[in-house]
Parts: sequence; C-alpha cells; structure tokens
Amino acid sequence: MKSEAEIRAELAEVELEAAKIRLEQTREANATYLADKGRRARENKQRQHQMKSDREDLARNIAECTHRQGGSPGRTNKGKGPSALRGIYFPQDERRLVMCSVCSIRGGLRVWEPRKIDGVARTRKGESEAQMKARVAKFNEDLREFERLWEMAQDQLTPEAGQPMHCGRTFTFSDKEGNLAHVPHPCDGYAQGLDNRKALAA
Repeated sequence: MKSEAEIRAELAEVELEAAKIRLEQTREANATYLADKGRRARENKQRQHQMKSDREDLARNIAECTHRQGGSPGRTNKGKGPSALRGIYFPQDERRLVMCSVCSIRGGLRVWEPRKIDGVARTRKGESEAQMKARVAKFNEDLREFERLWEMAQDQLTPEAGQPMHCGRTFTFSDKEGNLAHVPHPCDGYAQGLDNRKALAA
C-alpha cells in the first residue's frame, strides 16, 4: 500500500502533466488565433487594395470613354458615332438618369439628376450658412453637368431613339373587345437598338 507521501507525489505529477497539457493547448490556441488574425489582416489589406484598384479602373474607364457608338473591337469606348448615352425617366418621382451603354457595362457612367431639394437655398438643421451655400453651389454644378449629358443623349441615329424612356411605366388601354390591357413600356436600351436597326435597314 502506497504511503500518503507517495500518493501526494503522484498527484502532484499528474497535476503537473495536466498543467503542461493545458499550457500546450493554450499556446496552440494562441498560435492559431494569431495566424488567423494575420491572415484576416492580409486578406483585408488585399481587399482594400483591390477595391482601390477597381475604383481607379472604373474612373479610368469612364474618363477614356467617348460615350459614343461605333467603337471597333478592342476599342469599344472610342466610338465617334451617335451618342451612346441613354436618358431614362423613373416613374416613382420622374427623376432622370443618364447612363452610357458602352462603359456602363463595366459599371461606368451612371449619372442621376441632382435632387431638387439640394438646390433649395435655405439652411437645414445643423447646417451653417457657408455649408448651405456650398451645397447649393454643388447642386448647380451637378445640374449643369447632368443637363449637358442629357442633351448629349438626344444626339441619336434616329429621332425616336433620342426620346427618353419611362423605365417601368405601364400603358393601359382597351382592346377591340373592350378588355382592359396593360402593356409595360419597353426598356430604353431595347428601344434604342430597335430604332437603330430600323434606320440602318432603310
């Protein structure tokens, strides 16, 4: 039979082994955590770099595009034909949007009409007089640029193609039998393509 001292020695040895195992597990957990943290930091840095690169590519794509039809293969954004810009009305608030059918494929030019409320020369809550003036000045500048693009969108191969589309609007009328019919307005891109094909075939 083991003496009390021997039992205590064995218990101390078992506790020491258990403490070593816990220590090793803690070190492994810490190493895993630090490795994951480093990997996450590297991935985040990579994502930030990629986002910055994508933004720069997008800005370059828009700046290099002539926003005109007729580009050649490999130089699709260097067209010299009619405008590739499309003017669209949205039915919710009749707000206008101008987009380029050439460069917007890759997320390029999409310019919304500035909100009229931003052009109101009245201070808002928490806004200083200088801030209000800067907001109104920016609105006027943005509106001038938007109207320039909107006017450019009218320079089309056919007069019909230059008409802005009411995206999503539905026409309602009665057919020959007196039944109510609902026909959605065609999309701007489709209408433009159809008009151009008609003109080219003539």
